Amino acid sequence: MKKYGILKFLLLLGALVFAGDAYAGDVFDELALRAGNLGNNLQKVGYIIAGLGLIAFAVAAMFNKISWKTFAYIAISTFFLTSMTAAITWVRAKPGEIAPISGFDTSGSTDFISGVVDTFSSGH
Repeated sequence: MKKYGILKFLLLLGALVFAGDAYAGDVFDELALRAGNLGNNLQKVGYIIAGLGLIAFAVAAMFNKISWKTFAYIAISTFFLTSMTAAITWVRAKPGEIAPISGFDTSGSTDFISGVVDTFSSGH
């Protein structure tokens, strides 16, 4: 069985040595795109979990299971951790470029207040 293992290894090595570069760019571009999408989706799930955790800690503080000081530390820490994405995006922006806020669609209307007023005035 070992001789077949060596044969498989040599076949794989030959395929890697003689493979062209045309396929590598597409594979790694797709991999980078999917990894970025996974990171954004995990970030959104993390925000939901953090929000539910803050609600749970607030309820625990109301019933004196934890102190309000501890709850304040947790809330402030969560705020700083969630604001780091926007801060990193802002720092990484090129000079003169307006950095988009991560996770928000900036292709449509930028007037947030009129969108909220339209939503509530339409009865939804």
